[in-house]
Amino acid sequence: MDTYSKLELTQSGLIDQAGNPTSGVANMVLRLLDAYTSSETTVDDKEMAVDIFSRLVAGVPITPLTGEDSEWVSIGDDENPLWKNTRCSTVFKDNDGAWDTDVFVNWSWVCDPSFNDGKPFKMYFIDENQKVKVTFPYMKELAPNKVFIPTETFPEEYI
Repeated sequence: MDTYSKLELTQSGLIDQAGNPTSGVANMVLRLLDAYTSSETTVDDKEMAVDIFSRLVAGVPITPLTGEDSEWVSIGDDENPLWKNTRCSTVFKDNDGAWDTDVFVNWSWVCDPSFNDGKPFKMYFIDENQKVKVTFPYMKELAPNKVFIPTETFPEEYI
């Protein structure tokens, strides 16, 4: 394990001072680091492997969606036809076209005295009006764009 990884994992408590894992999560991270560092491939190959792994564990396709009929399952009815993409759970289509519901995620600061000791916390939500039309082939981004929505209580992104 490289010096940086050991320092960070120790600081986080995932490993102790002797380098021993402190949890199942720590064991998993150490196995992933070992596989990554022991591989005799180029830096480019390693970066691609990290990208592919990140997409797979996030449930995001590693190749573009095609829009072909085999990628869809019907979740609607005769009056309201609606299909969900089988490769990407945030992509839907109806007779008017396809869209992704997870391109933008809004967030606001919220303060509730009964939660988090009354301290402000971020609340995430999706606005129905922000679904984004999709054309195929469509390559889903790994993470949505997060959009701050000001409120009267918290008009600024940084508090």
